Amino acid sequence: MEDGKDEAGYALLYTLGAILLISMIVGGIFILARTVFFQMERVDSLKKAKDVEEYALQEASSQIKKKLELELSELGAGSSFGTDEIVLRNLVNGWIGDFELSDEGLGSGQQFSYRATFKNSDLSARKILPYVLDTDIGSYGWKQSSTDLAKVTNVELTFPISVEVTENRKGTVTTASAQCEYIYEIQWDEVEVNEEIVALDVWRNVFYSYYLPNSAQTISADEWMRKVDRIYRYQADVQYFDYTSYNNYSSFQFGEMNGQIQDIRDGLFLDFSTGNKTIGQLGFSGSLFLENGVTLKGIGGGQLQTDNLLVLSNAANPSASLLNYLQVDQVVAKIGTYIDFPKEQSRFILESGQFTTSNLLINNTNTVKKANVSSEGVLFSKGNLIVNKVAGAENFSFANYSVEAGRKNPKDNLWTEFLKGSMVIASSSLFAGPINENSSLHSESGDTRTIMVAGNFMLTNAMLSSETGEDGFSYFQEEATFTHPNTPSKVTLDGSATKMIVSGQSFIDSPKTERRQALTENDSASSFNGYYKDKDFWNSISLKNGAVMELDYTGIEPFNLDIQKNSYLSLKTLPDLALFDTSFIEYSVSRSQLNGKLIIQPFNKKDATSLETKMTSAAIPVEVVNTFAEAEAAEDGQVVIVMPVNTSDKEAAQIISRTFDYVGTIDY
Repeated sequence: MEDGKDEAGYALLYTLGAILLISMIVGGIFILARTVFFQMERVDSLKKAKDVEEYALQEASSQIKKKLELELSELGAGSSFGTDEIVLRNLVNGWIGDFELSDEGLGSGQQFSYRATFKNSDLSARKILPYVLDTDIGSYGWKQSSTDLAKVTNVELTFPISVEVTENRKGTVTTASAQCEYIYEIQWDEVEVNEEIVALDVWRNVFYSYYLPNSAQTISADEWMRKVDRIYRYQADVQYFDYTSYNNYSSFQFGEMNGQIQDIRDGLFLDFSTGNKTIGQLGFSGSLFLENGVTLKGIGGGQLQTDNLLVLSNAANPSASLLNYLQVDQVVAKIGTYIDFPKEQSRFILESGQFTTSNLLINNTNTVKKANVSSEGVLFSKGNLIVNKVAGAENFSFANYSVEAGRKNPKDNLWTEFLKGSMVIASSSLFAGPINENSSLHSESGDTRTIMVAGNFMLTNAMLSSETGEDGFSYFQEEATFTHPNTPSKVTLDGSATKMIVSGQSFIDSPKTERRQALTENDSASSFNGYYKDKDFWNSISLKNGAVMELDYTGIEPFNLDIQKNSYLSLKTLPDLALFDTSFIEYSVSRSQLNGKLIIQPFNKKDATSLETKMTSAAIPVEVVNTFAEAEAAEDGQVVIVMPVNTSDKEAAQIISRTFDYVGTIDY
């Protein structure tokens, strides 16, 4: 008999429905994870009947787990499990019936076959003591409580599985059997939390460890950034672009051979700006990595498309030009776009009639001085930048890559959330406004510049290493004898036809010297004082000459805000003004930088009244209006509060806070 459960903290956690998210990062909240069986990468490597038994039990338990995940993720927000095992047991009885799983032709000599079975009548469920996060030793691991906890229920589901293995070796047939108890624990909490609070409380986390209630439809900025990097580095053995064969008068599709996808890398600087090397119709079945500098110009109607990532960088070439640009009518990056120009004074000019991508990460692409925001970093000259799920992105298969054994497929249970169209500016500068590099790289103040983000948005100092990716993920850098935050991020919108709209969750991050607790972990966590005090390292947003930024639900930590006349920033706040630090308003007014409008749309009337009182007591100019149209028409130089008609508060909900699966016993 072998026991697959290790009480020292080995667990498998799955973010399903409304399930807890634990980010497995260095120094963070983590649960050491291992599979309950060894993972068989190749079925033809099986040599013993015991191996096949374990493989079959693994497949059967995996089928149960996947079904549970699917059903849990599809439960409606109003679903209730009650306070014992009865409701959950009845649900699972309806979800998972009797099943038989079989296969043959397994093993090094194709000598094995198996039949694994589960009987619905054997399912058992019992209420057990719940688990709590033990933070006393800094590991943030799960520890079982010695007593029942109020508003917390933990149920253990047991699925007995049997397997029979047949071996036919040179005409001699033998059989063997094994049984196991597959255990799946589900713990849920009675909480009072609004879905928007949970989503933003998840998204805001970057770099530091975090403990948050979560669902399979919610992702943190930390996990989002790491996933971009993992996709970038997924296939180590990439092919080099066939620059010699390429021309702009034929349609080219690169990156697929014999059904296998291959990412394409430049290898050295490739100039796509002159002659027949400009962009005509150029597509890639996987990713395109331009890592030695970027000079892309398109012919009229030129189209560039990648089915995976588009990487634009000069990080691989120490002698790469500081001037980089993309001028192509139509660009589509189905999975995402990764921009990284770490060399000082680098500038990447973007001009595209329609640049569409499912994700956009601007990383380590900054200015040496604040005064250089219009000449360094990422410079959006004119056009339309659409960050939204690209049609067909969900169908992209990483299984078509040839990769090293054991490489984790990036397409996990958060994949749908990852693809919804999010944008992170990580220790980088984005300027959307008039550019005057030369006669061909030029735009006017009145040119249209539209940035539409369907998913989430983050502004942060934290960044990935340009060389090592998430292995060098950091908030801080060392300089001489002290450590300070990375260069702050800056967004500058300039021009009456320049607009940025975010439909998902937004968070304006501030460098922190310690981990900030989750709202659901600590009721007072909305108040936090562990910020880096030097305002020169705060991130910044600047709106000029009629430019507009419109955000949906937004969390804010201290940052520098500069709004000039005829421009405005609008945002919505969560219930109880959660995650909304108003010190940025006072700082902006004190520096005479609130010359346009800051439009705030509180969640309910109570919050609006509270915010008005706070602004008045701080001698900050404030006006209360009834509609957003009235807010747009209000006078400049003030905070404008849109009084909501909503009088409701946060609603009670029941969420799954923890799952844990393991093999209790294996009998051979």
